[in-house]
Amino acid sequence: MNKKEQSVKTAGGFFRRHPLAILPLTAFLLFLFVEGLNARNPLGGIPVIFSEPAAFLVGFFVILTVLSLSALFSAHLPAFIILTVLLTVPGIVNLICLILRNSPFQCFDIVNFLTCFDIIFVYFNWTELIVLGLLILIAIVLLVVFAFKAPKSPVISLKKGFAFFFSCLMITVFLLIGFTSNETLPDRFDDYKEAYREYGFSYCFFLSVYDRGVKKPEEYSPEIVNEIVEEETNRTEETDDAPVILSCDHPNVIFLQLESFFDPFRIEGLSLSEDPIPFFRSLKETLPHGLLTVPSIGGGTANTEFEILTAMNLNLFGVGEYPYSSVLLSHPCESVASVMTDLGYASHAIHNHIGTFYNRSTVYPNLGFGTFEPIEYMSDVTVNPLGWAKDAVLTGEILKALASTETRDFIFAVSVQGHGRYPDDPDEDYGPILAEYRDDEKKSAAYRYYVNQISEMDAFLGELTSFLSDYPEQTVLVLYGDHLPPLDVKQSELKEGSVLQTEYVIWTNYAGNAPAARDLQSWELASYAFSLIGIEDGTLNRFLQNADHDDPGFEEDYQTLVYDMLYGEQNVYDGDPPEAAKMQMGTVPVRITGVRKADGEVYLTGTGFTAHSRAFVNGWYRDTEYLTPNLLKLENTRLDDGDEITVRQITHSFAVLGETDPFRYEEENEG
Repeated sequence: MNKKEQSVKTAGGFFRRHPLAILPLTAFLLFLFVEGLNARNPLGGIPVIFSEPAAFLVGFFVILTVLSLSALFSAHLPAFIILTVLLTVPGIVNLICLILRNSPFQCFDIVNFLTCFDIIFVYFNWTELIVLGLLILIAIVLLVVFAFKAPKSPVISLKKGFAFFFSCLMITVFLLIGFTSNETLPDRFDDYKEAYREYGFSYCFFLSVYDRGVKKPEEYSPEIVNEIVEEETNRTEETDDAPVILSCDHPNVIFLQLESFFDPFRIEGLSLSEDPIPFFRSLKETLPHGLLTVPSIGGGTANTEFEILTAMNLNLFGVGEYPYSSVLLSHPCESVASVMTDLGYASHAIHNHIGTFYNRSTVYPNLGFGTFEPIEYMSDVTVNPLGWAKDAVLTGEILKALASTETRDFIFAVSVQGHGRYPDDPDEDYGPILAEYRDDEKKSAAYRYYVNQISEMDAFLGELTSFLSDYPEQTVLVLYGDHLPPLDVKQSELKEGSVLQTEYVIWTNYAGNAPAARDLQSWELASYAFSLIGIEDGTLNRFLQNADHDDPGFEEDYQTLVYDMLYGEQNVYDGDPPEAAKMQMGTVPVRITGVRKADGEVYLTGTGFTAHSRAFVNGWYRDTEYLTPNLLKLENTRLDDGDEITVRQITHSFAVLGETDPFRYEEENEG
């Protein structure tokens, strides 16, 4: 036996006699593996060990704790292999997320996974999905077979296995609490992508699992909350010098969130044949505008939306948390929509995408919206090459919402046309505007696609403001981008601002030029816009308008109010907390007005029908063909007197968003 064989035999004997010893070694190798994927470099985990040893220790012991669960099973070896394979999955998913959307994998992506089925073909084609499905199936089969066939030895006593697991768990908790409490490691990140690069995937992902909600302030009581509210109320009464420059008597207010919209001329090394956003650029020259710091890069639309609507800073929440997938699913919360409703406005939400995406159809009532018009309630929708709805449809939807009530309106519209994943085939013609990014043909092609999409979005803005200019009611329009596009834009490439900054403009159809320039955080935008209009209502709106942001106590007072509103005793509401709104799906409700037969076919007449309308007779689905917003055709359907007919608006993933009142068919009243 040579020396190499002898050493292998010796090592094998050691691990058979001391099976727990292989767990730390495997944990270390897994750490290097997932960090290598995170850095897209096989040796990418090594720098983390030396540059951030605290993050390495927490990440290592998290992996070791999970692996040590195998010691609790009598079939230790199969459990160990299965856990080892499963621990590689988050690292692989993280790499896929970095490639497809240019942002890392976080715990709440798992929560949001079920809402993504409708857009999966944007990121994968059928071949890729089949291959991916087969690989997953093969992996599952191999794991199951191994679990039954693998040897059951070496056996670790339950007492020893539990002691090892408990020790690892306690060390992990001790390290996490110790390093975060003394600020050796941060427990909040302004830039998640940069944090994953600096502190590693293992620590950051675990923090996103572990951390939730807003921390309770050290000093929290009803008296303190009331003191903060009273102080800001008194300050409002004492100061009459608010910067009201767009004041009028209760104008309509429209917030328009533009998907991945920003100025591409901010990128160093990108050459374009023409300006893709000339209209937006012209607005900046004469209107209130500035850079807008948002909470994410390349994705996370719902979190920018959350900050705008609630005036709550996501840095107060758990790492990578989506409040739309956590607290707001069941907790009504004061928002811009509810404040405007209390002022007598009708509050509408509009989004030319799936109604259930990011749980909007569930969350919007808790934010106080009276109506919600998703794509399932829109007709005449056109799509771009990736299948995203073009934003031009929003012009008609916004005007429809304004015309739907006799009161003034608050509208929150979210666009989708600029969404990735951007195609990058250099041989494809993605539009008339040419783009060249350094000497990278694929990146140049992706930029060409992107700038031609935002060029159409810019044209949509011109059309919308043209219609609103002639609208008989005074109207304020707040335009802003939700985040930079997922094009792996690096900080070093930007001529100005940061990768977390888009831009905003505030336009009106009644005020003169007011080119005030001010950079803002997205959670400050609504309060700033309201200060220009002269609206002071709402707890956080009033606080942000009147508090001294440079005061040392500002952040603590702000956190106290946010905690009280969502997780505390809701003292800010003085015994009258907000309730979920009775939200209507569709700006104008879908209705059946009649049934008629012609040439042996059945037709439904009504209002609000779309390509997502599906007819049901006595609760049973009937093949439905959309003809016009006022006409549906029922295939292979026979009706009898007394049959009840309904129409449901259904997403591509078969979620029911709304249903009409039953229409009773009576043959003598046919028509």
